[in-house]
This record gives sequence, structure tokens and C-alpha cells, in this order.
Amino acid sequence: MNRSGFSLVELLVVVAILGILATLGLPRLNTMRERAVVASMISDLRNLASAQVAFYSTYQDFANGVAPQEVPGPGGRGRVALTPSPGNVIVVRRRGPNNANGEGWSATATNPAVTNPAYNVCGVFMGAARYAPNRAVTATGVPACY
Repeated sequence: MNRSGFSLVELLVVVAILGILATLGLPRLNTMRERAVVASMISDLRNLASAQVAFYSTYQDFANGVAPQEVPGPGGRGRVALTPSPGNVIVVRRRGPNNANGEGWSATATNPAVTNPAYNVCGVFMGAARYAPNRAVTATGVPACY
């Protein structure tokens, strides 16, 4: 007897195996997507740190936020030129020169796509160690997530 093609049972077995493999792979895909978003948050904070250093070099003052274009201004009215990655929200908190710990700044980045509470906020700071947004952020200018 000559057979050509596959029987219905063979096709159903292949579809079932593919379904099982897809079920096993989807959580990993979501985890990888979330890690990519966290990497974009860290990248935005590194770019912010570089922009703040350049801003300070020019104006002898730290900026108090981000904007699509640089906004000069003394006393914390300035903004560094930075466009965050899609979905990322960056909040900058400036400490002026009259602060007891000296001047500096801290910033946090969040993204609603990151649902893991172990690393859903990333932070960075410059200045006194007390400016760190969280204990996980230990070195000035080096972002960390918590």
C-alpha cells in the first residue's frame, strides 16, 4: 500500500508538541523583553549622568530635569537635553550648593512594562552618598536597579 502525506494523528501529535514548546518558551520571552526594558532604563540614566556632567561643566550648576532640548538656567531651572527611551519616565532631584551635604542630584527611571518588583526602579546619583535614591545605588554616576 502506497501512502503519501501524513495521517491526521501524526499531524495532531506535531501540533501538540509545538504547543507544549510554545508554552515553555513564552515566559522566557517575556522575561527577556522585561530585561531589555531595564537595560534601556539603565542606558537612559547613564546618558543622563553624562549630560549632567556636561551641563555642570558649562553652567557650574546641575540641571533639575530633562527636556528634548537643553534649557540653560541657574539655581536648578536648567534642563539637560535627553529624550528617554519609549515608556521610560525619568525623575530628577537636584540638591543645590547650599545643601549641608554639598550640591549634587539623584534620578530614578521607571517603566510600566517592568512588573518584577525586584528591579522595577533604577536610580543614579552624583554628589554625597546620601543622595543615592536607594541602598542598591552605591557609586556616584553608576546606575543600579532595585
